[in-house]
Amino acid sequence: MAAYTDTVGFDKGSAARTNKGLHKVYLQEVTMDFANIATKRTAAGLTALTASDTIQIMDVPANTAVLGVWGNVLTVEGKTYTHHVGTVGGDPDGFIASLNANALGVGAASLIGALLDAENHHLFTAADTIDLTIGASGSGTCVTGKILFSALCVDVSGGDA
Repeated sequence: MAAYTDTVGFDKGSAARTNKGLHKVYLQEVTMDFANIATKRTAAGLTALTASDTIQIMDVPANTAVLGVWGNVLTVEGKTYTHHVGTVGGDPDGFIASLNANALGVGAASLIGALLDAENHHLFTAADTIDLTIGASGSGTCVTGKILFSALCVDVSGGDA
């Protein structure tokens, strides 16, 4: 068996760190301020968000690998409420299973859902959304909490653009 050190036919770069492709890694964030959402929905004549409702919180383009999703509770809901984050058409708690909306801080790693368990990422081959199931356990309307949701994503569509 031969051990080749040439780079004929490809560019392996240098031993130094490179930013090549770094523009393809990004953090997508959305803050769900339920007090503000409730006020605006009421003013628009829309129904209040209640337990078991789902809402699309992030758009995900085709050919995107989601490496992780986190929920950081900035303001507690004041009720016994847990939220799920996943994909409604697939696994509704696939990214976060039972984020406690009544405990400040980032949800523990034990909350990682099935979409990230085995593969350490989830590949969206078609455009989709990351969805929040409000009060997956709990009851009543969600009107006071504030949660920052973050998703670490990689564009895997190919090319250098």
